[in-house]
This record gives sequence, C-alpha cells and structure tokens, in this order.
Amino acid sequence: MWNIGAGVSQSILGGASTLTESIAAALSNRVWLNATVDEIFQKKGSVIVRYRQDGAEREVEVRCVVRAPATVSHRIAVDLDRDLREALSKIVYGPYVSAAFLTDETERQVWDDAYAIAAPKRSFNVLLNHSNIQRGLEPERQPGSSIMTFSPGSLARRLLELDDDIRRIYLDDLSQVLPGFADKVVEAEVHRRPTGAP
Repeated sequence: MWNIGAGVSQSILGGASTLTESIAAALSNRVWLNATVDEIFQKKGSVIVRYRQDGAEREVEVRCVVRAPATVSHRIAVDLDRDLREALSKIVYGPYVSAAFLTDETERQVWDDAYAIAAPKRSFNVLLNHSNIQRGLEPERQPGSSIMTFSPGSLARRLLELDDDIRRIYLDDLSQVLPGFADKVVEAEVHRRPTGAP
C-alpha cells in the first residue's frame, strides 16, 4: 500500500487481492457478486441501495457504502448536492493497461533486489516485482517471481487498440530490461482499463 511521499508503507504478503479476499470471507453470504447498482440515497443513519441481480430489481438498506468512481457515482448517488454531482460528472479518467507475469526460475535473478524499475521509452513505464518483498523473508530463494507492468495514459491508448499483441509487446520489452525474462514466464494476464484513473 502506498503512502504518498513515503513510498511503500505497508506490504500485504500474498498481494493486494489477499485483503479483499479476507474481507469477503469475513462477510461470507453478505457479499453479492454480479449485481448492478442503479441508485443509492441516504437516510438518517443508513443508505438505501437499489440494484439488479439475476434479472430482478432489489433493494437493501445498509449502514454505509463505498462509492464507485466519479463516472458512476454522479449517476447513482441521486441525493448528492447538485453542484457536487455536476462536478463528479466532469472528472475525466484516463486509461491504463497492466499485465501480471508469473515465472518459474529456481535460481537468483537480477531483479530479486528491486521492487520497481523505471522503463522509459518502452510499452510500459514501470515494472513492479511483487515477489521482492517475499525474497527478503526467505532463508533461501524459492522458485518463481511475480512481475507486473503498468502503462498509463498515452501508452495505454496505443495498447488498447491492439488485440492479443499486448502480451507479446510487453514480453519483448521486458526481455530488453530483464534479459531472458520471457523464457521463464509460465503465466501471463493482461488487464485493459479504458476508465483507469482520474
């Protein structure tokens, strides 16, 4: 987790999804997936959420909600102050593309001691070594690594136009930054976010 101005301030072993998976497990059957929120509005001490799930319109009263990005919040938060809703509707989001790579190497790698590596003039501007934190806790190096690439703004716009070439483009650039990297990849997943960050 990032603390602006202080860099990485907390690390979650197992990755950020461990946090949401743990919250979901604690909430058990109170987590609903594949539901579309149409409207939320406040009452005194609670919030009403109107949503659709499995083709049916439903409503639930809850203590609080975590609102979605501005592109959605201005639409569904119907009782917000008019000026605030208008301001939310004007926030522009830029795209980003990212990819995660799992590798199967068994020996020490040049990237083991680096958490982040800037990569100017490539298809991504930074690569993150999420296994770096684990490396510092291991008495001896365990197999594999977890590497992520990140392409915001104009880099993402160029990539979004492509179909299945993104993985190959990333691997070509990764192999220039980390020689031999592509030969060690056993799994890769690309994520496209046309509405990425404000």
